[in-house]
Amino acid sequence: MAILLLLGVVVMVWALVEVAQADPKHVRQLPRPVWALLIALVFAFGPLAWFWLGRPKVATPAPERPRPARVAAPAPDDDPEFMRHIEARLDLQRRLRGEPGPDTDGEQTARD
Repeated sequence: MAILLLLGVVVMVWALVEVAQADPKHVRQLPRPVWALLIALVFAFGPLAWFWLGRPKVATPAPERPRPARVAAPAPDDDPEFMRHIEARLDLQRRLRGEPGPDTDGEQTARD
């Protein structure tokens, strides 16, 4: 029995919130304040009557909120710091493998 009571209260609150948010031009049958009283005073049938008879058929869209402009991140190959990092890693890998670097023109350097 407590579950039915809780369910009735939830439906009543849901209906009252919808009445408060509904556009007065689109509410059917009765004015919004009368619907609110009917929902609050007639426990089970007030909310059901609202959903079947008073609820607007026209879907009212939520107000549009301005969205912050997205700044596109540069591509990695457009970032000079990223390219320097890649070149440094390639140079390190070449040196570890013993290959000549791009600025040595194939000449091996003496190592201590």
